[in-house]
Amino acid sequence: MRMTIDDVPPVLGKLRILVRRPRFVASLELSADQKPEFDKVLDVSPGAGQRSITIVLSRPPHARDGWPRRDCKACRVDVELTGLFGAREALDAFFARAMQEAAAIDGAFASQAPEPATRPGSALRDLAESMSAEARRPPSRTCPTPRRCFEPGKRPAPP
Repeated sequence: MRMTIDDVPPVLGKLRILVRRPRFVASLELSADQKPEFDKVLDVSPGAGQRSITIVLSRPPHARDGWPRRDCKACRVDVELTGLFGAREALDAFFARAMQEAAAIDGAFASQAPEPATRPGSALRDLAESMSAEARRPPSRTCPTPRRCFEPGKRPAPP
């Protein structure tokens, strides 16, 4: 059984993937940096421009004709992706703003403007603070079992 996840946003660094063990017997095939296993976070190094990930669940040799439908009524595979999505755009925006402010300071110095030199503007400080806060956030913790994450009345912790 082959499952493809399309339109994966570009990621800075490694992409991490977690495939939960399904209710039916299968083996996992995935292009990862280490041996693919169920219920284990795997590092994936996507190629340049790669926008999809294919996960293959192989049929065991002793499986009956109706595999996996005979083993489960609702065959479901849980997959979690984590990575540093959108980081390149944030860095580009930050450095573009920093260059604008540096050019303004340089222009004021060159023309010897009567007003005093200014420090970075509030927009640049706010952008730097939001990037710094994002970098300080702890990585999302994957739950040992899905039931623990989604108990009735409890919301899962934000990533």
